[in-house]
Amino acid sequence: MKVVSQYCEKCGVKIELKDKESDKVKGRLVCKDCKKKEEEVGLEERGERAKGKEEKRHKKKKKKKKRSLEAEAGEGRGAEEKKRKKKKKKKSKDSEQKEGGERAKRKKEREGEKPKKKKKKKKGSAPAVEEEREAQEKGGREKKKKGDEEAIKRKEKGEKGEKTSKNRGAKSPKGEKKSEDGKRKTFLSKPMLVGAVAMGLLVVGGYFWLGRSSPQRSPQEREKGIFLAQQHYIQENPTEYEENLRRLSSLLWVLKTGEYRKKVKDLYAKVAGEYSRYIQEQLEKDVQAGRYEGAFATYYSYGDWLPQKERGQMALKLEKLERERLRRFLPSSEEVAQRLMEEAKAQFRQKKYSLAIATLQAYDEDIFGKSKSSQELGALLERYRAELAERRRLEQLHREAKGYYEEMVESVKKHLEKKEFSQALVLLRRFPKEYSSTEYGQKVQQLIQSVLSKMNAYLSKKLSAVEWEPLIGPRQNNLFNWTLTDPPQATGVFTCKGGVMRARNRFSRPVFQGTGYANWKDYLVEFEVRVLSGTYLFAVRYYQKMRQRRMVRRGPLIYVPPYSVSSQWRKVQYLILGKTMRFRLFEGGSWGAWRELQPHRQSGYSPLGAVGFYAVPGADFEVRGMRIKVISKGNWRQ
Repeated sequence: MKVVSQYCEKCGVKIELKDKESDKVKGRLVCKDCKKKEEEVGLEERGERAKGKEEKRHKKKKKKKKRSLEAEAGEGRGAEEKKRKKKKKKKSKDSEQKEGGERAKRKKEREGEKPKKKKKKKKGSAPAVEEEREAQEKGGREKKKKGDEEAIKRKEKGEKGEKTSKNRGAKSPKGEKKSEDGKRKTFLSKPMLVGAVAMGLLVVGGYFWLGRSSPQRSPQEREKGIFLAQQHYIQENPTEYEENLRRLSSLLWVLKTGEYRKKVKDLYAKVAGEYSRYIQEQLEKDVQAGRYEGAFATYYSYGDWLPQKERGQMALKLEKLERERLRRFLPSSEEVAQRLMEEAKAQFRQKKYSLAIATLQAYDEDIFGKSKSSQELGALLERYRAELAERRRLEQLHREAKGYYEEMVESVKKHLEKKEFSQALVLLRRFPKEYSSTEYGQKVQQLIQSVLSKMNAYLSKKLSAVEWEPLIGPRQNNLFNWTLTDPPQATGVFTCKGGVMRARNRFSRPVFQGTGYANWKDYLVEFEVRVLSGTYLFAVRYYQKMRQRRMVRRGPLIYVPPYSVSSQWRKVQYLILGKTMRFRLFEGGSWGAWRELQPHRQSGYSPLGAVGFYAVPGADFEVRGMRIKVISKGNWRQ
């Protein structure tokens, strides 16, 4: 036997078939796996079709039920009978069709003709499934067409019978008849309807004619009648004040004309005045008789009807009455004041200040009256209030001082770590004066002393390591190293001979002469000075340098001599450290204490620069033995 190798048309897998099997294969050649998949797909499609058919049947049943309910509600028994007949006709037709088909089969069998058998197709194959689906759809369409044709024929036949069934089943309402066409007719004819309409018109016209002929009152007359009626009621019931006032207030909303509205207002004012006088008389009677509860009940219930002035007077009388009533049951003012003062003092000793003040405030002079003890109590209350206010102020001040001190100490520590003693001193000396009374003020003073001691130790160590540099030598006869002049054209003001520099200014403006370098930062300057006339100004940190072919100047810090100038020689030292300037004078064979100076003028602060002097107009002074110790240098970039 030959083995024929072929390939699956769907997936392309090689299939080996025997010769006999290959002859039997028709249509598509599919492998076993693809065949199984197609069978599974076919089964799923059949299940979906079955579900769709069941849903359609269910919907049809629902529609039938709905139609039957509508028929019962609208048409009655006739509609139901009609439906039953339709069902019976359907059943009979179906049975006739079945019987006719069976008879035809029998005849053909008798005559010898065998009925054609439909070829059975394999269920599993895909083309078989498609052919089966097409056949089912075709049959369904034919059935639908036949059903539609039958339904049209039934409708045409049933229209004639519907009218008769409706007329037989449904009863017509009373007073109506049905014509041959099925339309309802009334018992009333056209002439009767015309007569009924004419009678209605006559009745309406007579009503309007009678109404117009009847006499009508004018608005003023009507309002006059209303006003007179209310006035009559008030005259008959003069003591019913609230009811009368209520009626009059409602009339003000009804009456529109000015005449009677004004009369109502006048009458309202009259009744309200009588009512207030009546309430006042009742209150006066209660107050005179000492009926405290009755008077207060009347006042709080009806006091709003009283005028403002009378209401205030009555309130004062009632307060007086209340105080007199309370005094009958309360102890004397002396006893109450003494007891309250003892309690308050005990509370104040326990530092319950607010409670002590509240205890003293409990004394009421309007109730207990005035006495010597009450005056003492008032003085004690004022003293306690002042003490409490002072304590609160100090507490607030203490809290603020604490916060400021803690922040300041942190920044001071950072400066001390960097050996910036001058900045630390500046911060410490900025401590507010209002905080100096607190404990933190004393702590700040102690910190200042410790910083000063540290700075002196640091400076002594630093200065001992630095040598003096002469600025004016003992035999110097020129100012070759004093090149800084401002203004440049003011020459001849400063001269030097025999180691003594003399300044005589005949100009109308100050003249500066300086020496040094632009990178000097911290330094100690020492010199002797003698003032013959006028005065001099000492300047530090004067910056002057060429930058990109132009002269850059920064004004120095200028200081006035902190001592009385005289014609005698005085030896002085200036210590420039950071942002601070310290000064001391040589007297009695020793140096005095350092004193801090504030600049007289600052024209653009410069952290670096040289030293010099300003000769004011008319000044004449001499300087000798000037020398400097440069502690630190910097690099100030513009």
